[in-house]
Amino acid sequence: MSNPNDLTYLEKTSRDRIVQIAVAVENTNSDGEILVIFQMPGSARETLFFHQKQATELLDAFRRANRDGLLPALNEAEHDIMVKLIPYPTNDDFNMRHDSSRFPNHVKALVMTNAIVFDFVMIDGSSKIFALPLPVARFLGEYVEQAMRGSLPQRMKERTPPLARTLH
Repeated sequence: MSNPNDLTYLEKTSRDRIVQIAVAVENTNSDGEILVIFQMPGSARETLFFHQKQATELLDAFRRANRDGLLPALNEAEHDIMVKLIPYPTNDDFNMRHDSSRFPNHVKALVMTNAIVFDFVMIDGSSKIFALPLPVARFLGEYVEQAMRGSLPQRMKERTPPLARTLH
C-alpha cells in the first residue's frame, strides 16, 4: 500500500512542467479567488484559480521554504527581469473560472534545494504538477501573499489596505 504523504514522485517532474515565470493576481470578485498563471518555456501556460484555503496552502509552502533559508530575497535586477516575463491575464484566463479543472482542491508541495514542486489536485480529480525554480518560487510567493492581502474578504477581515511585496 502506498503512502499518500510520500511526495518523492515529484522529484521526477518532466522538463515541460518547469515554470519559467508565474504570477498571482487578486480576482476582484467577492469570493476572493486568486488567479495564478504559470508560464513554461515557449508558449505553454496554465491558469489556475485558488480559493482562500488552497491559496493559504500554496503560501505555506513558500513560507516553509523561506524559513528553511531556501528562498533568499530577490535583488531589484532579478525582480525586474521577472517582471518583464510576466504573463498578463487575458479575458480567456478569467473565462476559465467555470472550469473545475482550474480549481485546486488540495495543494501538495515538495520543497527541494533547487525548486519547489507542486502537485495540485483539482476539484475534478485531475492533477497538475509544476516545478518552480527557487527564484521563480520566491517571486510567485511574494505575489501570492500580496494578492491574498489584497483580496476583498481578507481586507474586510483584517481591515487593512494592500501592502508592498514581501514574504513573511
